[in-house]
Amino acid sequence: MGIIVRDEYGNLLFRHASSSRENRAVVDEYFDEYAAKLEHSKSRLGMVFMRIHENVRVPRTPLHTAQKE
Repeated sequence: MGIIVRDEYGNLLFRHASSSRENRAVVDEYFDEYAAKLEHSKSRLGMVFMRIHENVRVPRTPLHTAQKE
């Protein structure tokens, strides 16, 4: 899992937790290079995208207000 961000130069980056044994850290890779690697991967089939909604409605009270007696 990761997120897509732009760097200060406008490059599209894929920020994710690396799974390689020698580099277990959060890393940035150019998005197009990461997508090209997926083309040849035998274990990963693709990517799923979600967009953050800017106007999130948060409930004012807890959903479950059951009182213990």
